[in-house]
Amino acid sequence: MTRFTSSIVFALLVMGGTYASAASSGDRDHRLVFLATDHEAGETHIDEGAPGPSAGDRTLFADQLRNARGAEVGRLVADCVNVVSPGISRCQITLTLRGGQIETAGVFTDQDFTAGVLTFSVVGGTGRFQGASGELRSAFTSSHDSKITVHLR
Repeated sequence: MTRFTSSIVFALLVMGGTYASAASSGDRDHRLVFLATDHEAGETHIDEGAPGPSAGDRTLFADQLRNARGAEVGRLVADCVNVVSPGISRCQITLTLRGGQIETAGVFTDQDFTAGVLTFSVVGGTGRFQGASGELRSAFTSSHDSKITVHLR
């Protein structure tokens, strides 16, 4: 899980300071695109159960969100737990942006991680994101960077 957790500081790529609308037939569909780089605060690993990687182990981290110009635009908080080790992990990730929060959750396998693409459900939000649904997709672009696309409906 190191590559995933070390790549979740999001630098928000925003067109003209507003969220880029996705090409779709629905007026409410939006696409947010982020460039993820190493997070500054590090991460906390909690080793539960048997020593070493095992079910119940957790990884926690919090990061600043930045736009393409480097300005802070929000905060990310994540809590990931090994469900079956090795093999399956579950993460809950909250993006706090101006005007509200976006909540995501999902399960990924070691194979997903090795392939470099992770997908999470958008399960809700607050403020301007209240009632949000959709999908967050993380595609690794290097060992420390990811392209994050959030499709909101």
